[in-house]
Amino acid sequence: MRRMAAWAVTLLCVSCAISTTSRVPQDQSEDPWKKFQRKGGRIEKTQIVQLQDYELSSQDIAQKRNLKLYDQGGYFNCFTHIPVGTQKKQDEIERKASQRVAIARQFILSHWEKHRRGYIRLSFDSVDAYGTSHIFIEPDSNGKWQVIWRGVNISKQLYTLPVIRTVVQDFTENERGELVFKDSDGDEWRRL
Repeated sequence: MRRMAAWAVTLLCVSCAISTTSRVPQDQSEDPWKKFQRKGGRIEKTQIVQLQDYELSSQDIAQKRNLKLYDQGGYFNCFTHIPVGTQKKQDEIERKASQRVAIARQFILSHWEKHRRGYIRLSFDSVDAYGTSHIFIEPDSNGKWQVIWRGVNISKQLYTLPVIRTVVQDFTENERGELVFKDSDGDEWRRL
């Protein structure tokens, strides 16, 4: 059961990344998983390092980055599922998670817009699984700004999204102003 739950988080993370629509015409016959791989997305087995408050990491999460050069956004536990409880308690948990996500959005957007290196971690859960996203805002070797989004889940999988080249705030769905993460072709890979 635990293995199925872990796989569900992986599918949730990857399917969120690969099932979104694109403004760029795409080959309708291309499988979303193959598109994810073609654009540089990867999933690999890893050894989990369990840190504080359900934060997951791996030995190679930073890929030899010198994290002293990055502004540290910190770690945010954005869990919203709890065991059986009252609706009032659930509402409070969801409110706190929403506040944490809003702080993370502000950190990411300000670093993106000001071209400042930043590193932030967020853990999310589903009904029976969880994982931690590690988000790096940085220039590439040519000085072009990018977001590298890596994640670790309880099934001992490390996933890396295709390189993000655009981060925009979208208020069309709600007043929260979700951040939209897109690659160089305009394909959307995540929303936060």
